[in-house]
Amino acid sequence: MGPIDIKYHALSLAAVFLALGVGIIVGSSTNFFGISAILERQDQVIQKLETNYKEIRKEMSESKSQLEGARERIASLEGTMVPKLLEGRLEGLRVGVVTIGDISALAPEGDDSVAGPLKTADASVVFKLRLAPERLVELAGESPSDYTERLAKELLRGSSYGSKLTDSFLADGAVAAGGFSSGADAIVFALGKDLDPQLLRTVLIPLQQAAIENKGIVANVVFGESEPYQSVFKPTPYPYFQSAESINSQIDLIMSLREIQKQRQGKAGGF
Repeated sequence: MGPIDIKYHALSLAAVFLALGVGIIVGSSTNFFGISAILERQDQVIQKLETNYKEIRKEMSESKSQLEGARERIASLEGTMVPKLLEGRLEGLRVGVVTIGDISALAPEGDDSVAGPLKTADASVVFKLRLAPERLVELAGESPSDYTERLAKELLRGSSYGSKLTDSFLADGAVAAGGFSSGADAIVFALGKDLDPQLLRTVLIPLQQAAIENKGIVANVVFGESEPYQSVFKPTPYPYFQSAESINSQIDLIMSLREIQKQRQGKAGGF
């Protein structure tokens, strides 16, 4: 190894030690190149962000508490004021509730979710009938128009007309409450989920038409919203109410029944 190589290695070692020395100086002195000031500003920004975050969370918590309080007050008002407002609105009206299909997944109280508000308005719920769609198709047979015409009369007129068709419901165990002896003035149909539109058009709508022709009142309710049902009922004159679980929809149903009841009573000679 010659003198040039030794000199080269000596310079390399000196450079390494110089770099280490600079690193030690920089690491031990927070004031080097203003690093101390930069770090201090960063700490201030972080502290400010933490403070703002805590304030935002506090405001959100307070807002949530206020919102929950408002909801509780609204629920309390609905529970006390709405029944008073609806009291007596349907007094003297005999209503039958017919559920087609399963509504248990949509209405926690089943057909009581329909019957309850009607009773609140002082309607007399004379029967609650639960029909499986396939059973209804079977009963209607190949002549649904004849079936629906007679069924409408039995539901509305009761035993004064006959009970040939309604007796089959009793035999099937489809009658959840009440009976058909006294008849009904109005029928509210609660529609289950995913009913075949063809069933609605060939059986349900003709049944409602027959009920109207026999001086009955009809209405349809569905829990939640259903575009297929809406398209079926839109061209018809039969009332249809979506979101039957909501107070607004229940009030609309009751006021619709009341208005038709008033019209019928007015034609009959007094209200």
